[in-house]
Amino acid sequence: MLDQRSLDGDKRMIAILSDIHGNSPAMKAVLKDIRSQGAEKLIFLGDALTGPDPKGTMDILSASGCIPVSGNVEQWIIQGDIYQVPDPENELHTSVREKMLWVTDSIGKDYLEWILTWPDEYEESDAYFVHDSPYDRKIERLYRDNSDPKGYLYHSKGLHEDSPETTFAENASITNDLAHKKVFYGHTHAPYTRAAGGVTFCNVGSSGFCLDGDPRPAWVSWDGDSLQIHHVDYDLEETISLIRSGEYPLSEQEGYIYMLRTGNHWRTYRPPAADEN
Repeated sequence: MLDQRSLDGDKRMIAILSDIHGNSPAMKAVLKDIRSQGAEKLIFLGDALTGPDPKGTMDILSASGCIPVSGNVEQWIIQGDIYQVPDPENELHTSVREKMLWVTDSIGKDYLEWILTWPDEYEESDAYFVHDSPYDRKIERLYRDNSDPKGYLYHSKGLHEDSPETTFAENASITNDLAHKKVFYGHTHAPYTRAAGGVTFCNVGSSGFCLDGDPRPAWVSWDGDSLQIHHVDYDLEETISLIRSGEYPLSEQEGYIYMLRTGNHWRTYRPPAADEN
């Protein structure tokens, strides 16, 4: 467990990570790297679950002493009736429902109750911590009725490095209203930093798998002034073994492994032709 002291006063390194998605071997490697760098505080920005090892990931996360923030996956798990997906005939919705049922069965009641306590945001020093973006949490979600099944699979846009300048300006305005000068977030699985409207934006990437062409898990260190993006090597074959030997949906295994190997989204995966097998 890391020391959970504040940044106020002497400089202390904070480690920030997001989007593990059940990749427990990657999470172990990231935490080992974080400890080796001397981080004294750990903030997790959501999306711990789905993936091959949800229970193992929650075990590691709870033992880390992190400050957790809720992601969209956690919202899917705790909100509404899981059977009331918007369209039961939609293949994607059906797949998500099956995975959420499996995840909830896997992690058990105690972890579900812990997830219920996770806040939507966290603030410290001059920084704002959120899963997706200030706009997604402060504005967009105000217009959603959480009791409406149509909002059950809500998936925010987040902030991409190539998002329009107007999008960053809008998020900078919200951040300035909160009296913060830095924003840390994940969601898009692609780490970067960008400045706009007097605010430093930092996407911490994914500690499960990045989707910017470099699949290595990522995390960010911050000491109140400087920040750094870190990439970590891990035993990918251990994760692949978990996928193939566990209960992860068979129809999605190859696309998932493709993401882990290449750092490209599963939507770009094309199964090999019959004559290539």
